[in-house]
Amino acid sequence: MVSTGDTAFLMLCTAMVLLMTPALALFYGGLVRKTDILTTMIQTFICLGLVTVIWVLGGFSLVFGPDIGHIIGNPLTFLGMRGIGGQANAKYAATIPFIVFFAYQMMFAIITPALVTGSFVSRFRFTSYIWFVLLWTAFIYLPVAHWIWGSGFLAKLGVVDFAGGLVVHTTAGLSALTVAKLLGPRRDGDRSAAASNIPLVAVGAGLLWFGWFGFNSGGAYRANALASYAFVNTTLSASTALLVWLFWYWRDNKRESFSAVRSGRWQVLPRSHRQQDM
Repeated sequence: MVSTGDTAFLMLCTAMVLLMTPALALFYGGLVRKTDILTTMIQTFICLGLVTVIWVLGGFSLVFGPDIGHIIGNPLTFLGMRGIGGQANAKYAATIPFIVFFAYQMMFAIITPALVTGSFVSRFRFTSYIWFVLLWTAFIYLPVAHWIWGSGFLAKLGVVDFAGGLVVHTTAGLSALTVAKLLGPRRDGDRSAAASNIPLVAVGAGLLWFGWFGFNSGGAYRANALASYAFVNTTLSASTALLVWLFWYWRDNKRESFSAVRSGRWQVLPRSHRQQDM
């Protein structure tokens, strides 16, 4: 039975997760050179369009459609949003309309390839990046999401991913490392040693923190005690990480660094550089 309270809660969480993609564009944009800001931001924003089309045309079905061999979902079941309406689906979320579940999961699919872009800033041509997003979403994100969230073989083994730690962050992180390794060192030196626009990064980081409340709490699919625990733990963990990172950076460099605190970037600076924020 559809609950109006749970539905309103998940719609809010969906909007908050959507906000995280533009926030990521601000965050990454401020961390790169001035000449790379717009390129970096459009690479993130384009995921809003590309992945949405993939999700509607069959991506959702490949993840949450009837299981085929515990590897992938049936691509035809929800093709073109067929059968996705205002009724609840007891298998995935019993108290919200299935279309809200569709939208909430779509936001995860959108932001995941955008997370990878930080590993190859200014190193892909725009057309190449579009192909990367399309192929990566089709052959990495969709199968892995089905394995864990769509009754695939990992779900059968008892693997649980409440809010994307495996489906989103593990896939994006390993892919980022792989791409960086394949591309090799930059020929023109380290072009991202210092953030070019720290206020831009600060706004992005703040919006990302705000979006995390919907990202994590929405995993309960209900406005209940479980969502409340996720809500509070979201800010407790982030606040603790901020203080711990600041402590370690200060210990090694004898000064604070705003950009290091919000991006989690750590390095021991030469004494001559310790008066400038990195």
